[in-house]
Amino acid sequence: MSLNPEELTKLGSQLSQEDLAGLLKVSPALYLELLTQTKGEPTKLEPYQINFLNDRSKFRLVAKSRQIGFSYIISGEGLHRVATSAGKKVNYVSINQKEASDKINYAKQFYYSIPDKSGFKSPVYTSAEFEFSLHDHPNTSYMISQPASAAVRGGEKDVYFDEFAFVRDARKLYDAAIPATTRGDGRLTVVSTPLGQSGLFFEMANDRARYPEYSVHIVPWWECSIMSIAPAESTALAPDFDTDQRVKRWGTDSIKSIYNNMGLDAFQQEYECSFADESVNFYPWGLIVNCVDDELNQKDYDPNLSYVIGIDIAKKIDKTVVTVATVDDETGNITIHKTFETQDDYSKQVEFFNKLIADIKPNRVTIDATGVGGVIAEQLVQKHGGVVEAVTFTNSNKERWATTFKGDMQMGKVRFPRKRELLAEIHAIERKKTEAGNYQFKARSDGHDDYFWSAMLAIYGMGRKAPAINFAW
Repeated sequence: MSLNPEELTKLGSQLSQEDLAGLLKVSPALYLELLTQTKGEPTKLEPYQINFLNDRSKFRLVAKSRQIGFSYIISGEGLHRVATSAGKKVNYVSINQKEASDKINYAKQFYYSIPDKSGFKSPVYTSAEFEFSLHDHPNTSYMISQPASAAVRGGEKDVYFDEFAFVRDARKLYDAAIPATTRGDGRLTVVSTPLGQSGLFFEMANDRARYPEYSVHIVPWWECSIMSIAPAESTALAPDFDTDQRVKRWGTDSIKSIYNNMGLDAFQQEYECSFADESVNFYPWGLIVNCVDDELNQKDYDPNLSYVIGIDIAKKIDKTVVTVATVDDETGNITIHKTFETQDDYSKQVEFFNKLIADIKPNRVTIDATGVGGVIAEQLVQKHGGVVEAVTFTNSNKERWATTFKGDMQMGKVRFPRKRELLAEIHAIERKKTEAGNYQFKARSDGHDDYFWSAMLAIYGMGRKAPAINFAW
């Protein structure tokens, strides 16, 4: 149970420095609450965070809601480990470089909030973007954070995988990390938001017979004070209610807004730790994750590349989505470089499209000709000529695009950035057979598919060439 500031101060005054040091060494929760600050105030941990920190199991798994503070708390636990022990190593594996850097930044925030006169502020040995170490040589303890593209090697250490379900080659990295726990008191912790009923994280969370040594923590939104108006009550009672009932009864305005703007399956997976059924999804999560390239998020347009653009125009309530992609002429490999949305009025969208086309000079711009898309396409053709092509969606071309795209993904020929909307909409595509025996490809009833079809339009434009103009009369 968490102590209030007065109780913590009283505890500190009643113990000798030696006794207090011994207590702090075995209690990361007490260490963080007694010594550190968060946003200028004494750190106050949530009950689920304390439960996790008090779990001394060698193997731990956390299935959690988004935005619930677990990256922050595992950084704090890592700091406790290196601050209170000599010669220890803590290794974080995150989905990309930014997430890796964040772990070290969180640890530094905790560390530098500790009062200098506390007697518990170990000397800094190294401080860098992806490393933070304490104690002078030869007793130095290290925190090292790295993206999942890096190998997990080395001797005894604590290893943390953050957002493990989203990690490419998860099984390979996991197998490489296991030996770090075979000697001494090294531990392995796997944390993630669920991502469909496939992949290693799903297997570990649900196959207790195969992974009996893992302690499992399930942390949905209603256990978090920034999402529930009465977290103690909702923690006890919410599991007996359905999603709609508990959101209405305990959700903050923020969580209600998120719920109202997400499909039910997506909300339950992102915030209620439910592993979504993939039996009707044409693109399983495992296939999608293996196509993610985190480096694409960091790159600007390259003037040496030949781009294509796909534009899926908003109808009434949906969003207009733009996709910028390239294809390697030799290998046929497809790269989606950027994908983004706009809900500006149509005149401003046309201005933006004109500027984008002028800036990156694409080989092809393919635009959805349905409804107002046809009007916008005409305006773009008048300004940019045959580079722009209006395309009408049909079941036939949707089936051809969707199945070809899946085949390219399966062969490792597709890369795209880690953009949640894009990934979610690819996963939302379902293939259903009509009474006439044909197949339809579209998002499930509570989902969107604008990002997906924008990408398909861009890819369709690859290999398409502007018509030749005959100047002979």
